[in-house]
Amino acid sequence: MKNVIEPDPAKIAHALEAWFAVSGRDYPWRRTTDPYAILVSEMMLQQTQISTVLDRGYYARWMERFPNTATLAVADEAEVLRVWEGLGYYRRARFLQQMAQRVESEHGGIFPATLEGVRALPGVGDYTAGAVCSFAHDAAAPIVDGNVHGCFPACGTMPPRWTAGRAWRGSGRDPGLWWRRPKVPACSTVPSWNWARQSAA
Repeated sequence: MKNVIEPDPAKIAHALEAWFAVSGRDYPWRRTTDPYAILVSEMMLQQTQISTVLDRGYYARWMERFPNTATLAVADEAEVLRVWEGLGYYRRARFLQQMAQRVESEHGGIFPATLEGVRALPGVGDYTAGAVCSFAHDAAAPIVDGNVHGCFPACGTMPPRWTAGRAWRGSGRDPGLWWRRPKVPACSTVPSWNWARQSAA
């Protein structure tokens, strides 16, 4: 009969953050605490790979043309869709403009700082609101990212329902992006693998 070892969230978090400090990926939205810029990245990355968003210049072009909610709110919708062209799922672009208009008209141009406030914006779900608050304000918010949940079960483990600030959210995401594989995940290189082996002992 297998011995079940209860996971220690603090130890797992420490291991992941140590790995992330050395091996975490560098993205432009990780170099800012601007909630608008972070939300743009989160919306673009829904149904779209990071390589597409970055390598083809979608994120850079959008932020150059619409650097803040004020410029996006007053833009012509046709231009908004033109800048988005190629990413597909155009509803995301329309949601972004509706969000910008809401921020300008109802919040005086100041982006909401609470989880509830961000969640109330058009097109923003629980995960996106949590990501914005974590990365922009280092606030603890639930992790429900597919890369986080996909990596652990693939290695025979499943983490508890953690909340995460900026560093923990990033360090929890990247292992899934790097090593999550459909058939043969490279689990031995994921920091949670030692926990997985102990749990199976």
